[in-house]
Amino acid sequence: MDRVRNAIKNSRDSKRNNRISIVTILLFFILVGIEIMFLSHVLNAKIDNAVEVFAPFKMANQSALENSIYALQDIKNDTVPKAELIESHSIDKNRPVIALTFDDGPHPQNTINILQTLSKYHAKATFFMVGENVERNQGIPQKVIDQGSEIGTHTWDHKNLTKLSETDILDEITRGSKVIEENCGASVKFLRPPYGSNNELVRNIAKQQNKAVILWNVDTEDWKSRDAEMVYRHVIENVKDGDIVLMHDIYGSTAEATEKIVKELTEKGYQFVTISELFQVKGKPLNYGEKYYNCQ
Repeated sequence: MDRVRNAIKNSRDSKRNNRISIVTILLFFILVGIEIMFLSHVLNAKIDNAVEVFAPFKMANQSALENSIYALQDIKNDTVPKAELIESHSIDKNRPVIALTFDDGPHPQNTINILQTLSKYHAKATFFMVGENVERNQGIPQKVIDQGSEIGTHTWDHKNLTKLSETDILDEITRGSKVIEENCGASVKFLRPPYGSNNELVRNIAKQQNKAVILWNVDTEDWKSRDAEMVYRHVIENVKDGDIVLMHDIYGSTAEATEKIVKELTEKGYQFVTISELFQVKGKPLNYGEKYYNCQ
């Protein structure tokens, strides 16, 4: 009788062990598949997709994961040719000028791609950078300056300034500006408040900090569509001389649209300039603490 019981017990144990082994093997292959997808996305410079691979899993240390992704991306960036320095950039006052502006970056790959597009067509732009992203992507602000473009602050961590105290507004602006200046040595002359939200207090503090408040009059809403063709069509159909165009360099679709926008409008005679150049060529002053939607 004992032999029968032992035989039944051994049979059950064997089946249970087999099930455990099968589950273990399946989990192993699932994890390997996820790792392959992750590395594939990173090595193909698709940071956003790499993050999405892990999105379904609750990571104990999400910031550590993101830092690992960006560290790997930095390795890839070493293989990206440095954006050309535009040594001579003459502006023809008889041709239309517009200012492309990019918010929320820098991004470890999209910003680089946009800089390469700008260099290809001897164009410039203005990047309104978030301090936290500058800290995460050190080295990119210098590439922006080397390319001939310009940098403004988009605050430290993208808070709505109109909902903050005077002390906190000042902190957001000064911290955001300081990290940019420490990274590339360029002075920060412009503030773009997150969401465009500003009031008299925000503008007064901007004035104290020697910054003009730069808004926009052509909004691509690229954050909403994430569609390169829609962004491209919106700019082509709405832009005119003296306009300030809002985009975001954190989206790959925007980097893709930028290539088409700059190519087509350059062929049509447009010149792409920084905010400083836009107002200079139009002969209009930029006053600290005042807000500007365009230069017409």
